[in-house]
Amino acid sequence: MIKFVKFFGITMLFLILLTVVSMYLSIIKHEGLIRPEAVIFYTIILIGYALTLKYVWDKEVQIEIEQARKELELAKMEAEKHREELEKLRKAFEEYRRKVEGEANVNR
Repeated sequence: MIKFVKFFGITMLFLILLTVVSMYLSIIKHEGLIRPEAVIFYTIILIGYALTLKYVWDKEVQIEIEQARKELELAKMEAEKHREELEKLRKAFEEYRRKVEGEANVNR
């Protein structure tokens, strides 16, 4: 899962980077299509996104460990649930076996 997130994050980073570079080129060439406020806004978004991506990238191992712990807890809860169901089935089978054995002893 984390590999997909990293791939998506890098892809989005490059898309935002290309957008910002395109805006700067538009301003440098005096095309007049982009307002400077928009360029500043998207530059701030690019910097914030890059910092967030770096933070997630650095915390990748901790995130994977935490995710593995949660999955382990869920697996233990499922195992306990199935163990209880198995115990109920075992008791029902024992009662049925005693009943069958009791009927077999009575018929002899």
